Amino acid sequence: MVHLRCTLVLTNILWSGLGLLFFCKNASTSSVWNMPWPVEGYKSYMDIIPMRYDSPAGLASLNFSFSGIKTLSECPEKDIHIIIGNAGLPLVNLSENSLPENFVSPQNPSIELIIKSGQIAELSLSRPPPGPWYIAGYLKDIDSSIKQKGLQPKESCRYLYMSLAKSSAPIESTKIFPGNKINTTITTKGSLFSFTVSQSTINFEVQVTNCQPGPCNLSLSYMTFMSKYSKEVTEDCSNVQNTTGPSCVLHISSPSLHDVQMINIKFMGDNTQSPQNRAVIFKVVLQECLPFVLGLASTSCGLTTPLDRIQSPFHLTTRFGMVHSSTVSLVADLTSAVLTSIPFSVIAPNDVGGTLKWQLRLLFFSHVNVSQQQVCGGLMYNKLPDTSLSGLDLCTADIPGAVNLKRSVSHGSQSNMKPNEVKRYVPYPQAGLWHIVLQTHCFAQDSSTEIHCGDKVLVEMTLEIQQCVDEECSGHGTCDHTTAGGDLVSFSACVCDADYRGYGCTDSRHAQSQAVQLAGAFLLTLSNLFFIPAIIISIRRGFVVEAFVYFFTMFFSTFYHACDGIRIEMYRMCLTQYDVLQLADFFGSSCALWFTIVAMAKITQKHVTGVMQIAGICGLFVGVTYDKTSLCVIAIPILTGLAAITISWGIKMYRTKRLYPSWRRYVFYLIPGVLMATLGGVSFAFLETESNYKYLHSLWHTCVALSIVLLLPPRPACVEKYVELWPLLRVLVSRLFRCRSSPEYLTLRTSLDMHDTMTS
Repeated sequence: MVHLRCTLVLTNILWSGLGLLFFCKNASTSSVWNMPWPVEGYKSYMDIIPMRYDSPAGLASLNFSFSGIKTLSECPEKDIHIIIGNAGLPLVNLSENSLPENFVSPQNPSIELIIKSGQIAELSLSRPPPGPWYIAGYLKDIDSSIKQKGLQPKESCRYLYMSLAKSSAPIESTKIFPGNKINTTITTKGSLFSFTVSQSTINFEVQVTNCQPGPCNLSLSYMTFMSKYSKEVTEDCSNVQNTTGPSCVLHISSPSLHDVQMINIKFMGDNTQSPQNRAVIFKVVLQECLPFVLGLASTSCGLTTPLDRIQSPFHLTTRFGMVHSSTVSLVADLTSAVLTSIPFSVIAPNDVGGTLKWQLRLLFFSHVNVSQQQVCGGLMYNKLPDTSLSGLDLCTADIPGAVNLKRSVSHGSQSNMKPNEVKRYVPYPQAGLWHIVLQTHCFAQDSSTEIHCGDKVLVEMTLEIQQCVDEECSGHGTCDHTTAGGDLVSFSACVCDADYRGYGCTDSRHAQSQAVQLAGAFLLTLSNLFFIPAIIISIRRGFVVEAFVYFFTMFFSTFYHACDGIRIEMYRMCLTQYDVLQLADFFGSSCALWFTIVAMAKITQKHVTGVMQIAGICGLFVGVTYDKTSLCVIAIPILTGLAAITISWGIKMYRTKRLYPSWRRYVFYLIPGVLMATLGGVSFAFLETESNYKYLHSLWHTCVALSIVLLLPPRPACVEKYVELWPLLRVLVSRLFRCRSSPEYLTLRTSLDMHDTMTS
């Protein structure tokens, strides 16, 4: 019913006037839109439901439109946060939820918008990069109340947003090929040229070799994507005369390797009355990173073969390496190039929902006259460093995931100046081509003169896609994996405990103290000891079966709450699987409620009580297995038991013509017991929040356990209850429960005494 109700709400909203106006106004043949998408209060990335749009290369613009919705007009206004990321899942709240140590911030940061219900927000991206775009929404306001299922109103406040992605037509341009000379006429309106570069390009130049008539008076511009977040590179060629070589050059370092390159050449005009144009000859020259070949002379850049992927049958578990026959290794020799580039590919949707881990370890330097050895580098997405720039030093360059390994050498022995191993993590890596770029430095005995590093420079690496941070969450949370959204986006995320925050649950600024966590653990577990008086009194009054049910409830409730809670793992103890403990706790609580009510009914008909107990167990087992959090699991036993109590007590009062039980029992036992149970039930169903859960739920345990002491009826007629027992055992039971007033006991006692006299 809940799913059906949500579906009806979404359908009504979809066809509401707001939705029709929104989509009819903006829709086109190149548009992709989504139905209303729910948003939740953000506690972890598991509250995110991402959706995906695909953008081809070479678009002039990509426009997003968003509309916020609330299901009821009386619902309070809340800010709906929309996050957008290219090629990878966007991160949430990096300012408040810090990344763990050794993490690399995304190279293309997420875009965030804030909308309210009834509002429309638009975002236009010029020259967007190609590939998938991931969009998700969330609320910062979190409802921390714990609501009993079935007691919530039929229509509660929910917040949703609709999204529309509209892509423009590809940019009209003249396609050219690098290396070819282009003869063209440039006007004051300018001309746009497009081309692609190889995946080993480190830079390219646009070289204007001739202009007629001179001077050239041109402007060369390189159009980058997302003009709001990137700058346009321009070269002013005004008043440049023709020469034997290139008269004007536009140098572009580290271009995007998987996008279409756009060059705009524009004539700036002159003061003559002649036609405002120029005949121009130009070409595009690429400079590439050369293939890495051992034994060759040192080059400025060496490009290795792409790393192999070693797939796992499990989600988000992939390793990269070099497969040689039956062995897999990732040992790189950095000898033949000043800068070594090792490419690998991150694939969507397989890898983007995990964490990219890169571990680097310095293995060996062969040079014996070195006092200090150094390896620097980092991770680069969709581009390569421009090694043509003078003095390129990866040890000082600002590149993502920068590493700097140093080792000192003295008298032929090697010792570490810094840890000989470093790790870097990339959260939700972007799909596309990545490079590990490494550079070596060696210094002479004076530690200032750089020398050649010798014949062998070996490093060992580990590169893999994994869940969370090394498959865990720093001991402060649980690493979960899910597949969400209509596009079935698979991702992992840390669900933090004790108010820890961050991608790896390492942000402790709002975390609970050790004392608070221990207090919660002891309150929730030790409060179950209040069942001990109920167990003792049940045994003394002859309710042995009921006593066992109370013990069962106390046992599993104690260990369930020892395993449950928002405490960190250090302060939790799980006797067995969490789901088993939870099911046993809910089942035991329902059975304790049912058995208490059946005992209160005091049905005298033979076998009826036993049948009701067994029937209740079977029904509650089915109900708890079907939905352990349903209100019916509590409501049905209470209503059925009250009906049984009403009938049984009504018959007794009809036969005796007086109040049953006595008014003293109503005043001193039944009414206080009902009030105590009601207090616990109200606190459990209506007042609990995540912050006061440990206190009010412990109160619930205490009230329920003590109400059993007050509600259980007096001891039953012992011989009637144990009429089928062996006579001697029947006497022992009568003695245990002090039923010496029963005629059956006296008869049995006389018979046993006569038997003892004759025997003696």
